[in-house]
Amino acid sequence: MDSEGFSPSIYTDKIGHPTIGYGYNLSVYSYESERITKPQAYGLLTDILKENHKALLSYGWYKNLDAMRRMVILDLSYNLGLSGLLKFKQFIKGYRG
Repeated sequence: MDSEGFSPSIYTDKIGHPTIGYGYNLSVYSYESERITKPQAYGLLTDILKENHKALLSYGWYKNLDAMRRMVILDLSYNLGLSGLLKFKQFIKGYRG
């Protein structure tokens, strides 16, 4: 997730979502404080990525991807939320081959 910068306080991202830490979208995920440390933000990031990866493994199209493509999908799942990612039916269809 090198593409994500860090912010210790809540800011509004380019599309208007309240965000904190490493692009942690408060419209998708909850967080109780208005400030966050780098270790806390990294913990949230890794927890979400692990959770999303585990959920995505139930989809054959994801399971069959190489590591680089999985990283792209995980990045999207972090930024859009898993349910947001799964709305892109045509995109996913392209990964099914």
